[in-house]
Amino acid sequence: MRNKEPSRQLNLWLGMAVFILVIFSLTDTVLIENISNIPQLDTYIEFLPLATKTTVILISNVLNVVNLIIFMGILVLYAIYLHNREYEIKEKLAKAAQTNLELKNYAALSSHIAEDRERKRIARDLHDSVGHALTGVIAGVDAAKVLIDLNPEKAKEQLTKVSQVVKQGLEGIRAALNKLRPGALENYTLQAALKKMLSEYSELSQMKFDFQYEWGSAEFEKTTEDVIFRIVEESVTNALRHGHASQVSIHFLVNKNYQILIKDNGSGCSKIKPGFGLTQMKERVAIIGGHIEFKSGDGFEIKVEIPKEGANHD
Repeated sequence: MRNKEPSRQLNLWLGMAVFILVIFSLTDTVLIENISNIPQLDTYIEFLPLATKTTVILISNVLNVVNLIIFMGILVLYAIYLHNREYEIKEKLAKAAQTNLELKNYAALSSHIAEDRERKRIARDLHDSVGHALTGVIAGVDAAKVLIDLNPEKAKEQLTKVSQVVKQGLEGIRAALNKLRPGALENYTLQAALKKMLSEYSELSQMKFDFQYEWGSAEFEKTTEDVIFRIVEESVTNALRHGHASQVSIHFLVNKNYQILIKDNGSGCSKIKPGFGLTQMKERVAIIGGHIEFKSGDGFEIKVEIPKEGANHD
């Protein structure tokens, strides 16, 4: 039975039920007597000798009992079959949940490894750029200190070279930092980049977004735009991954400062314990002089305030 497909098992049970019903109908004397219009079996038994009569009645009772036992046995077997099916389904669901958990852990580990590699790569780039520039600056300044009294013109030339080395170092640092910039912001405005990101996320996850952007033509430094984009991106990811939300509202408002209000309809949490993602948000907002608050209850809420001094207006 375990090796048969569910559909074949169901057909087998139905076939057995029909077969038993037919056999029971054919062996029912009352039914046969009504169809054939013959006297009842009990009438014939009454004319039999006492010993034969007793034997026939005993056999009839035994057959009725056996029939009842078989019927009850089939009911018991069917109940056992249903119980086994339920147990197998629960077992498969438990294995699927365990597999899903392992996949999540693997994805989190892979993400952590990728982030760690990216940090190391950026650290190497910054180390090479800054280290090379500072080494050249120190050597150039030492040489200028020696020449400043002996040959002022040569000292000026040396300081000019030092200035060039510093500029090259700054360009190297900017190049390394620009690699951290989201690709969507390279070819789009902040508003368009956010719309594009949310649209792609909606297609992949079937989440619905209420996106309102009231910041108008305000322009921000690249660092500020990067922080804003990453905060919205992280918030949406957390809403799906941790809150299992289906809707997220993202409103960009202007009061005394620039505000971002993000709220989802997810499960929320009883107590907020900042993990890597929320901590990263706080650190990023602090870099641009802003403030961020988290609130959980009916879903999860994030409120960000960015000083107006960090923006330029047309």
